[in-house]
Amino acid sequence: MYTGLSPYKQNTHFSKINSNIVNGANPYTTSTDKINPDNPDIQKYFQKVAKVPYKANYDTNAPKKPAQFWKDNYGDCDDKSAAFADYLNRMGAEDIKIVIILHNSKKYSHCVVIWKNHVFDATAEPPLYNMEQTKYFNYLKKMGFNLQITYPYTYYKKSYL
Repeated sequence: MYTGLSPYKQNTHFSKINSNIVNGANPYTTSTDKINPDNPDIQKYFQKVAKVPYKANYDTNAPKKPAQFWKDNYGDCDDKSAAFADYLNRMGAEDIKIVIILHNSKKYSHCVVIWKNHVFDATAEPPLYNMEQTKYFNYLKKMGFNLQITYPYTYYKKSYL
């Protein structure tokens, strides 16, 4: 059940926490590998995905193909995650995961990308780029989101509409 509800849109406290975390700070700054979160092209693409208007799709649990997401110019958390993960995959990134997080009530779910053990959440306000996953999931637990279902991106992309 993907509701498309971002747990952060209704909680301004998270914005305060996010502002205290140095997004983008990571251990890859000295790497010669250009497929890392410090790459400005990857950062720009993430921001482009994040700026696409949010609109939940209650008719289906399947994400849109990235081309359809861009054509429609709207999407929910799974559509935005799929679009960003697809870009990373095309850039040659490895170990990309899509994570679906379920609320204890079973009424809400959320979808994000994990890459290099960091979270990329294009529907959070403000968008979360390269946040250490333990901090992210610890915060979600406080809001009642506990169950995490993780898919390798190569498996997840088979579920596109």
